[in-house]
Amino acid sequence: MRSSVYYGARAMARELNRQRSAHQRSMEAAARRAEREEIYEEGYEEEQEQNNLMIQKRDIYHEFADLFMLNDFKYKSTPKFIDRAKDIKVPKEKKIEKLLPFLKNKRINLENKKKEQEKIDKKEYEKELDKYNIDKEKAYQDYLENEKIKEDNIKVKNKEIDRLANAYMNKEKQGIDFFYKSLIASYYDNYIHDPFDEINLAYDDKEEKLVVEVKVKDVNDFIGYSHCKYIKSRMELEYYYYNDTGIKNELSDLLPKFALGFANMFLKHDYNDSIKTIVVNMIYNNIYLVSLKINKGNFFLLNLNNLGDLNKVYKENMQIFKTLHSLIKVYDYIK
Repeated sequence: MRSSVYYGARAMARELNRQRSAHQRSMEAAARRAEREEIYEEGYEEEQEQNNLMIQKRDIYHEFADLFMLNDFKYKSTPKFIDRAKDIKVPKEKKIEKLLPFLKNKRINLENKKKEQEKIDKKEYEKELDKYNIDKEKAYQDYLENEKIKEDNIKVKNKEIDRLANAYMNKEKQGIDFFYKSLIASYYDNYIHDPFDEINLAYDDKEEKLVVEVKVKDVNDFIGYSHCKYIKSRMELEYYYYNDTGIKNELSDLLPKFALGFANMFLKHDYNDSIKTIVVNMIYNNIYLVSLKINKGNFFLLNLNNLGDLNKVYKENMQIFKTLHSLIKVYDYIK
């Protein structure tokens, strides 16, 4: 007959096995939780990364609006800092690392790898920036030469368009219409970012007035999504289009600058002095949202880099929408 010691030892062994099994299950559960949390963290990081990309895309059009408004020397944007280090995902320090040392080792290795990549990223950016500044100066000199050539060419007889060139210089409507259409064609050749659907012109040779009407594409078409969110329950990103408030905010900044850009483009290239007044209307979803009217002489007194001058022209020479569906006073339009 077995003694009570034997049964006690058996009971203790069962208890130890139970504790080991419970500990193992706890470790496995903790590992699964750690894995899920890592997935969630990666999802939120992906959300942030995608939202940053959307902001960059939106900023491209605001930068384009500023450059187009000034109609001056344009060169590609300064090189972007390429943050390759951000792609190295370093998990946060967790208490479970005490139970699972391999997680700690993994985190430390990733931290070191990230720091090394940050140094490489910085060095490569500085190298690209130096190259950019050299290339930009050369491009600027090329720009000055090309502008002189363009200005000279408009005054030089060309066998193919000799009659139209002379008609333009003599301020004949046919020649002026041809020249303006050529300017629009040149715009499409020179600008990559195109938020416009249609550009229409009407020139009144008696009043020496040019009316430009520009139909703008849907913001969701040329900028794209406004933002995205990581949906934890589905472990996926959900993308959102601009709502009316978001569209209004974007167009409030873009449309007045676009209007000034077209005014600048035509007035700056008015070689035969045929424009006394220009009207530019910006149309969105078939609604006039901005109307600009300005005299050529007054326009060239402005410094559009100066915020005071910019606000003055907004106040005195523009009708600007308050809502996407409100009516504005249009100075003139194409009948």
